Amino acid sequence: MKVYFSVDIEGMEGVVSKLQTTRNSGDFIIARKRLVGDVNAAVQAAVDAGAEEMLVCDGHGDKESTTILK
Repeated sequence: MKVYFSVDIEGMEGVVSKLQTTRNSGDFIIARKRLVGDVNAAVQAAVDAGAEEMLVCDGHGDKESTTILK
């Protein structure tokens, strides 16, 4: 099974302020760590369900963070 994850910090639970989405803000660092935790949990759930290949695309800002996991 292949799984595609499209993530964006603005769509994450708990993001309520522009400061949480602005790269040079301390709030962004906290929000980013929380998003990584959410993505890691989703990836683990996919592995547990039998996924063999996953693609994670971060849609925030420059959209340069795409990772293929095998």
